[in-house]
Amino acid sequence: EPEYTARVCFTSIEDDEFKEFLKTKGVKIHDTLIKAVDTLIVPDILPAKATTKMTKAKERGVPMISLSAAKERWGYGKQ
Repeated sequence: EPEYTARVCFTSIEDDEFKEFLKTKGVKIHDTLIKAVDTLIVPDILPAKATTKMTKAKERGVPMISLSAAKERWGYGKQ
C-alpha cells in the first residue's frame, strides 16, 4: 500500500472534484470512519443533528474540519 499523506473521511458532502484533487495530493479517502482516519471533513454549515460519523469522531478524538478549511489546507482552487 502506498504511503498516504493523510487519511480522511467525508460526512454529508458530495464534492467529487475535490475528492479527486485530494487523491492527487496523496490523500486516502475512506467511506467509513475507520481507526486509520485522521481527519473528518464536515459541511461548512453543520447539519442540525450530528451525523453518526461526527458523533464517532468526537468519541474517538478525531479532528473535524470544515470543507472550506480542508480546501484551504490542501490548496484546492489555487492551481
